[in-house]
Amino acid sequence: MAKPLKIEKSEESPSTEEKLDFVKIVYQQLSENSRYYDGHIWQIPSVTITVNAFLIGQAFSDSVKNAPMVRTLVVLSAAFFTFVLLIALVKHTLHRSAQDKNIEKIEKYMQLDEKMHHRYDLRIELQQVERRPGFIEKLLSPIRANVWLMYVMVVVFIADIFILAGIISRLW
Repeated sequence: MAKPLKIEKSEESPSTEEKLDFVKIVYQQLSENSRYYDGHIWQIPSVTITVNAFLIGQAFSDSVKNAPMVRTLVVLSAAFFTFVLLIALVKHTLHRSAQDKNIEKIEKYMQLDEKMHHRYDLRIELQQVERRPGFIEKLLSPIRANVWLMYVMVVVFIADIFILAGIISRLW
C-alpha cells in the first residue's frame, strides 16, 4: 500500500517529486477502480440472465399455469429486473471508460509508451502476442465484450416484453 502523503499548507508550489508521488497514487487508485468496474461489467449480465431464466421458468411452471395474472407479474418483474440491471451495466461501462480516459491522461503526463496497455489498440497487442494470428483472432480482437454484453441484455429484455405480450394476449 502506498504511504500517505503529508499535505501541508504552503505558499510554495509542490516539488516535482511531490507531484509525481501524487500522480502515482491517483494512477494506482484509478487502476483499482477500473478493475472494480470491469468485474461488475461481467457479473451484471450473468446475474441478470440467471435470475431472468429462473423467473421465466417459474412463470411457465405448472403451479401458475391457470393464473395468468401471477404469470404476468412474474414476467413483468423479470423484464423490470433486466431493464434496471441494463441501466447499471451501462453506467458501470461509462464509469470504466471514464477511468480509462483518466489513466490515459496520467500515462501521457508521465510520458509512458501508449503501446504498453491493451486499451489503446488491440491489433498491436495481438501482433506482439501472436506472430501469425488466425482469422477469428483478427476478427474478434478489436471487439469490446462489454458492448456485446449490453446487446445480450437488450435482447433478453425484448424477449421478456414479447413473452409478456403473449401472456397478456392469452397466446400462452
